[in-house]
Amino acid sequence: MQKGFLTPLLIGIIVILIAAVAFFVFNNQKTKGTSESGISGTFDINGTVPQGATIAVSQKPAHVKGAAYQEIISGVSPQDKAGWSFADAESGKSYEIQGVMTLNGQKLYESDPIFITAPATDEVLVFNVESQNPKGTAVLSGSLDLNGYIPQGATVTLQGKTQNDPSFISYAQNIPAKDLQPVSYNDAIAGLGYTVQAVLYDGNGVQIGISPEAQVVAPAGNEVFAINSTAQPPVTPTPTTASNTPTPTPANSAISGAINFNGAAQQNTRIVVFQRVTGTGNFQVAVDNIQPVNGAAWSWAGATAGTTYDVLAILKQHQSNGTDQDISDSNSITVAAPASNESLTINSGFSLPAAGGTISFSCGNYNAGGNNWSGSISFQSINNAQSYWFQIGTTNGGDDLTNQTANATNTTSQIQNLTFNNGVIYYARYAYANVPNVPAYSSQFSPFSQTTSYRCAQ
Repeated sequence: MQKGFLTPLLIGIIVILIAAVAFFVFNNQKTKGTSESGISGTFDINGTVPQGATIAVSQKPAHVKGAAYQEIISGVSPQDKAGWSFADAESGKSYEIQGVMTLNGQKLYESDPIFITAPATDEVLVFNVESQNPKGTAVLSGSLDLNGYIPQGATVTLQGKTQNDPSFISYAQNIPAKDLQPVSYNDAIAGLGYTVQAVLYDGNGVQIGISPEAQVVAPAGNEVFAINSTAQPPVTPTPTTASNTPTPTPANSAISGAINFNGAAQQNTRIVVFQRVTGTGNFQVAVDNIQPVNGAAWSWAGATAGTTYDVLAILKQHQSNGTDQDISDSNSITVAAPASNESLTINSGFSLPAAGGTISFSCGNYNAGGNNWSGSISFQSINNAQSYWFQIGTTNGGDDLTNQTANATNTTSQIQNLTFNNGVIYYARYAYANVPNVPAYSSQFSPFSQTTSYRCAQ
């Protein structure tokens, strides 16, 4: 073959290869951009689901007055851990998302709305579907998340109760106190609601930790029972060369985890993790210069085993004058060292995390003439909050009874006095801001808390 013919042939092949690579890279970038601008997650379905039931997922912009839910997907078979996605979510925009289970056009269950800034992954919509006629046996199962020093011989008891039980009943005892240890109760009643928690005991039977209460409907799986141990480790001897007597030194142990980052990171931003010993004053830097990306790992090696800490993360933006501006705070967690797999969630579209306080209903006095109750709802006060936004209604996330704001009172709880119709289920939630006189729908408010429901009945 002549040399003059070979050169154009090689040039042609190279041009084709370059074009193919460019096309592949361009399409990969398009695909990546689409996935990074969406919101996706899974369903956590507990309880008995009637045959033929389906799930629809809807969204609306967060904290926008007059915004109505728009359906994202519908007709989804209610399978536990099945996925859902909102591909058209705009990067940097915050949404309120809710799932609704229906049967023959009738609502069976509404999940708690979740507040998410796009893009985001691994967001969970929880369904606890109770039956009008609970029957048959079912399993409640999960695993332990143990933090802190666990002494030799320690065990865990799984306990629970239904609405008809006056106190907790032991469901399983002498469970090995190991992190990630599976736990289960095999004699639950399908379709019945339970309050379940795990209790940690040392080898002498003394309680040294207890998990938060979990509200579930049987059957339920994949529940996580997090326990912070209050036990103190023995002092670890450190050999010295000066004498044959070891010098006691306290043991150190790390707290580590990952950042669940939702939203778009602005330029010149980073994440800083802060810590303080629980019950003390100001937070101190634990880990600095964490990249604002979902799944970013963090680890603080300065913790002392057996000590309990408050830990949070803040998205910060470096300013041209050399200072930092706080953009978004994560949720605060309380955890005993050592601990691992701790998650700190940041939604870059909100400056504050959702309210995490308790909500308690009081039915008060029954009014026979009006067939209603003169009751109240108590919302646990949030540290540094100066404004609150309350929504109370007859649907999950609804506000047909109350949709109002109020400046904070200097009390442990914020009280709303209301009239409840007899036999009607009401749902309550709240948000907060760290400045006074904030109007409803302001971006200064945090996301809403999880809802709490209750029914006053004669």
